[in-house]
Amino acid sequence: MVGCIITIDAIGTQTAIASQIFYAKADYVLALKANHPTLHGQVKDWLEQQLSQGFEGIIHSYDQQVELASPSDLKTILLVCSYFSITNFT
Repeated sequence: MVGCIITIDAIGTQTAIASQIFYAKADYVLALKANHPTLHGQVKDWLEQQLSQGFEGIIHSYDQQVELASPSDLKTILLVCSYFSITNFT
């Protein structure tokens, strides 16, 4: 699966599924929701740490869009890192 980009919903954060994608050497985009509190907290903490350090040593791309056209503001953040793997978290 080298060269493929796998996109999958929150079920992809299950260890068995994420491991298969990782070991197949595919790139991936996984959705993560707050209803996975342990993993969500770990990823949130990692992101906050990296944001505070300016992602030093990590090749990344960052984009933020805030939509104010509706009564409820919508904030979308896209972060792409060169090395961000589900195996970094327990």
